[in-house]
Amino acid sequence: MKLRHKLMILILAACTGAFGVCAGFFAVKMNAFTVKMATENNVRQMEAKDYVFSQMVTDTRFDAMGEIALEAYLKYQFRRCFGEGYALLKNQECLVNLTEFAILAPSLYEGDYMVQHLEDGQTVVLMERELSAFPQYQVLLVQDITDYEREMGKQMREYLGVCGGILAAAAAVVYLILGKILGPLRSLTDAAARLGDGDLKVRVCVKGKDEIGVLAEAFNGMAGRVEGQVEDLRLLLGALAHEIKTPMTSIIGYGESLLRLKLTKEQKEQALMGICRGGRRLERLCGKLLAMLGMYGISERAGSRSAGDGQEDSGEIRMETLSVREIFQEAVEELSLPIEEKGIQIVWEIGGEPEVKGDRELLVSLLYNLIHNSIKASATGGRIWLEADEEKLAVTDEGSGIKAEDLPHVWDAFFMSDKSRSRSEGGSGLGLALADRIVKLHYMNAVIESREGKGTRVIVAYRGRQAAQKYPD
Repeated sequence: MKLRHKLMILILAACTGAFGVCAGFFAVKMNAFTVKMATENNVRQMEAKDYVFSQMVTDTRFDAMGEIALEAYLKYQFRRCFGEGYALLKNQECLVNLTEFAILAPSLYEGDYMVQHLEDGQTVVLMERELSAFPQYQVLLVQDITDYEREMGKQMREYLGVCGGILAAAAAVVYLILGKILGPLRSLTDAAARLGDGDLKVRVCVKGKDEIGVLAEAFNGMAGRVEGQVEDLRLLLGALAHEIKTPMTSIIGYGESLLRLKLTKEQKEQALMGICRGGRRLERLCGKLLAMLGMYGISERAGSRSAGDGQEDSGEIRMETLSVREIFQEAVEELSLPIEEKGIQIVWEIGGEPEVKGDRELLVSLLYNLIHNSIKASATGGRIWLEADEEKLAVTDEGSGIKAEDLPHVWDAFFMSDKSRSRSEGGSGLGLALADRIVKLHYMNAVIESREGKGTRVIVAYRGRQAAQKYPD
């Protein structure tokens, strides 16, 4: 059963119970009021008639009368003074009955008055009082209040009809209000279903600051985190496939040399060292990519470390002071084969010995991607400029450039400006997305300047006003 229907049933049950209690209370009060009004009026009538009766018999000499004569006289005067609806009793025995009913058991009478329901559906009120002049005699009043009861029943039915109409109107209003209140919950349900089906962009509109609004904000936050985690996972898987190409190529090349060529002992040792070096770099790179996407911590270590100092890296991201020239050289060495195949001329424009603080493998991967993109964009025999100073580094080519409408999207994962060229050269659209993550991890700032057909320049600022954050020295 839907929540809306459950709430409707609960609310209607509560309202019906409240109306029922009110109706019962009203009925009891109305019945008591009717009887009270009837008895109060009858008491006044009985007092008046008793006074008249007393006055009529006061001057009579009762001592000269016998008991039978006295009783006959009293019966006569009782009929004259009290009239219809009254009965004269003596010692709970009916002497005169001027009512429409048979007085069968006067001794059952108790209290100031008694309401009696008869078998034929009539209701009467009984009241008994002693005659003031003759205490041994009692007057019993029998009044038919059936019409009063019927009128009260009619009023109760009208009351219940009005209550039923109000309850029906309230139910309609409550149903509409619940629909409006629970509408955001239906939106949340639909959004959750869409999120479960893979629509990571789904969000709900937050209206108000009530509990449902807070729930909607929490859902949007959750959806954003899920989207970020899924994008991180996609980027991680793509980046792993993207970045292991170079060390895997090196390992495969050395392995094929050992299998297919006759090498000297020294050459075999160099090949084995190359395989081990590539394997270690592959292991470190995988760990650093995981760390870069938030699955491991970042540790910082002072001092510098050369590529061949023999220290092992557990895969944590380590921030060190590095020579910009050295990481440029490592990236160029890894790309020596495509550089030679295309006849690319590398132009070095590094002023002095600038240093940067960061993780060696990740920064080499950053420059590798930037230079590799320039190689792919350049024609055979083209030139690539590698520039660096104390505040920034840059990679510039004179290749095909990027369309103006594509510039805002080049940092997005899996985006490829020239899809035909990227596919033919094995591109996946992850190079710049990974570069962007590395830049942000190092609190740097990257800017791309490009004109279609004129070349591209990528600037990475790591100090000064252009950098996102300056590392302490």
